Amino acid sequence: MGRKGDDDGKEGRVIHGFSVNAVDTTGARDAFNGGFATFISEGYTLDEAVYRANSVASH
Repeated sequence: MGRKGDDDGKEGRVIHGFSVNAVDTTGARDAFNGGFATFISEGYTLDEAVYRANSVASH
């Protein structure tokens, strides 16, 4: 994860991240995982869920 995006490791897709001025990254992975699980369970596609989870983790 990070500014360069997230690679799914299978299909060669890169889902771009968000450029932010990070002050404290504590909890970013937890925020990503929680967001991802929520978006997948809500029926978003893999790409949409990762993109949205990246957004959640960047705040």
